[in-house]
Amino acid sequence: MPENHLQNETFSYRDVVKMSELTGSSPIFVDAVETFKGGPAGGQTRVTLRNEHLSYIITWYTLSGFTSLLWYRKFIMRKSL
Repeated sequence: MPENHLQNETFSYRDVVKMSELTGSSPIFVDAVETFKGGPAGGQTRVTLRNEHLSYIITWYTLSGFTSLLWYRKFIMRKSL
């Protein structure tokens, strides 16, 4: 991500704290809704989160299965690793 340049007041991304320091205001961000009339276009904030639940499930259940297998071999079958 490119750096924000405070000298020429160019911001490549929203940094509320730096913007408030530059203008001397409070660090508050308000986003308008799409139905807002008479001002900036609302609904510009986009939030997307990746859904990686399947990979987490596969990873943790596989680790749990191998741990259970090793525990079974060590304590039930009395075999050394």
